Amino acid sequence: MSTTHLASRITPFQEVTAGVPPASAVAWASETSMRHRSGSLDLTELKQSMIEDERSQLNITDDEPMIAGIAGGGDVSVPCDFDMHGTGQTPADGSPITEDLLSTFIEHCFGGMALGTTDALVAAGAHSTTDIELTDTLPAGTWVGLDDSSGITHLRRVESSSAGGVGVIHVLHRALPFTPADGALARGCAVYYLDEDILEDSQLGPYLFSWLYELGRGSQRQTWQTMACKSSITGFSLARNEVGMFSTVTKVGSFLTPQDAPVPTWAANPTGSAGSAVGPRTEIWLQTRGTTTDATVQVDSFELDPGIVSNPVPTQTEDGTNMPGLYGYTLGKNPCTVAMNIIPHADTPLADFAARTEKSVQWERQAAAGSAWSIYLPRCTHDDGPAPADVSTMLGQSVKLRAHYDDDQSTAIARSRIQVIRC
Repeated sequence: MSTTHLASRITPFQEVTAGVPPASAVAWASETSMRHRSGSLDLTELKQSMIEDERSQLNITDDEPMIAGIAGGGDVSVPCDFDMHGTGQTPADGSPITEDLLSTFIEHCFGGMALGTTDALVAAGAHSTTDIELTDTLPAGTWVGLDDSSGITHLRRVESSSAGGVGVIHVLHRALPFTPADGALARGCAVYYLDEDILEDSQLGPYLFSWLYELGRGSQRQTWQTMACKSSITGFSLARNEVGMFSTVTKVGSFLTPQDAPVPTWAANPTGSAGSAVGPRTEIWLQTRGTTTDATVQVDSFELDPGIVSNPVPTQTEDGTNMPGLYGYTLGKNPCTVAMNIIPHADTPLADFAARTEKSVQWERQAAAGSAWSIYLPRCTHDDGPAPADVSTMLGQSVKLRAHYDDDQSTAIARSRIQVIRC
């Protein structure tokens, strides 16, 4: 009987000890699987490497069987794509956002995560389009979601805080299109940010994953188990009238093929919400850094490379479990860039380039509470000069920016050159 590759399941496991997966198929069955983009999973690199036997021969065309080499060692990888979406949570006043499987995975890729707590705006507070007064103090760089009168959540970053007349005044990074009222909820958000302290030396259990990949249905299922793995988000796909998604590559320390990999009897279906279409309630801001003007730009393309790539550290030894020829993983030096075609062509980008004006960039898919998400680059410079671009039959303008570490900020989360936010 044939096996289809159109039915698939992937299941991550955050390793407690580096390279050590769940002990059995029964142990795997209690783990939670993730829904991924159909057709994006590629297991073709999960094969034994072979080395030529170069011993001398008595005949010209003789040769020896190949010698088994390293199986994994960070030299092979598995690509896969995932939908991006909100947290699906609407915590009440005083309750936090809880960590879901997507949060665990993005933190694994970025290194840092902060889970916010919802706080109601205080009565008789000094609320405005750029300030909210809360009971608690939120660290700089954290995010809140504020609902407009139609129930749409707008995401804003906290830049600073100070004592107010009733509570604590928080300055927002950009003006809201409305003034929030007393008692309105400042919704807690999940924020993911670049943490170099974690990604610089990923060779301990909590920072590595095992995965179980499964193709097929019923008794014809085939599984591959990978251990001592590190994933990187290689880009976000934000095309018009498509679902927002992100692409990943997972470097593999070692693996088992179907003849040896466990085949669980699963306890539950995979989790993962559908994303939202790009276009409706989608806004992009390109503002001068440090200003709060609520000014959007229209674009026909938006290409983002986060530049957070974990590279394997090869060795001649095997010191860790299931890590042949591999010490662990470290953070590579790669630029974080964003390129967009702005409509219409204008003088402002040219003037900003000439003056080397630093910019902030935010992409946001607004939605009801629990479904909104955003990407923010707080400090950007021009990576290339603005140039004319054809957008349908109109003259547009291509702008490419490079994001930077923001050393003016007081917290690690605020200094990150990129933040991904889910509310």
